[in-house]
Amino acid sequence: MFYEEDELVVEPVKGVKYNGTRYNSEKGFIYYFQKKTRHGDAYHNHPPEQEEHKLLRVVNASVNAAAVDCRRHRIVLDAARREYAGVHIGYGDAMQRRMQRSKRRRQPQIPKTIEEIVE
Repeated sequence: MFYEEDELVVEPVKGVKYNGTRYNSEKGFIYYFQKKTRHGDAYHNHPPEQEEHKLLRVVNASVNAAAVDCRRHRIVLDAARREYAGVHIGYGDAMQRRMQRSKRRRQPQIPKTIEEIVE
């Protein structure tokens, strides 16, 4: 069993899913809901997930960079891979869509009325 300390300190991190949040503890454990633990029963049946933390850092860095960078998404992802060496992540359909959605969210809204066009 792997134990956490009595006072569980977690850091909210943007999760992989849209609007998802996960909470990483200082010892490398992942919580998907911030939870209060009672004294003495905070345990896990698996080791800390350090590789998952690294993978999420690369995904979030590439998605954030794709939103502001005008280069192709593949080039942005390759730059993020070089920055975080040793993390293996593919450029699949889900990653492409996520980068496209982040870029689209940063663009201004399309005007729907003539008054909006005038402004």
